[in-house]
Amino acid sequence: MFIFAGLVSAASARTRCRQPKALIAAAFVLALGGCGSQTGGSKGAPTPPPPAVYPPMVQGGGYDDYTPYSDAQDAWDNQDGPDWAVFNDAYVAGWDEGCDVAFADSPDGSLYDQGEEFTATDCSLNNPGDAVDASDIPVYVPDDPEAEGDELGQHDGCISAFEDLPSDAGGALYYGQDSYDESLCP
Repeated sequence: MFIFAGLVSAASARTRCRQPKALIAAAFVLALGGCGSQTGGSKGAPTPPPPAVYPPMVQGGGYDDYTPYSDAQDAWDNQDGPDWAVFNDAYVAGWDEGCDVAFADSPDGSLYDQGEEFTATDCSLNNPGDAVDASDIPVYVPDDPEAEGDELGQHDGCISAFEDLPSDAGGALYYGQDSYDESLCP
């Protein structure tokens, strides 16, 4: 039946196209969309192309490690995409702010443990430079990745001052008789 319909269509196409060609040539013209019509003849508008899928940016701005993500959550789960980048940058900056918080109540900006002096700079040296190992990465893409990253970075940076700097790992730092610990942390 399809062949018969094609031959009938080809015969009518031959008349419409005003090209007295063989029926096969007319059928071929119809199969390609009619007589030069971009809309496919009487079939209506052409089918639009599928939406573009853009790969995530990789370090250095290239697309060498192309991995398409279906949505923002998929990118977040892979610690990639614009939301993760904003969160990550805010976490790193927040870490240093958290170190400043840990030392803010010291009269001269230094705290001590067993005679060894520490400053916010010493704490900042422990900044991992990436939120991958953050203490509590949100499971879902945050509504405000910058605020979430900053808050978590401040917390982790401040905690690091008291867990990583003292020789007893997890203790307190001192200024004279005054003790400072993670209860100061946001």
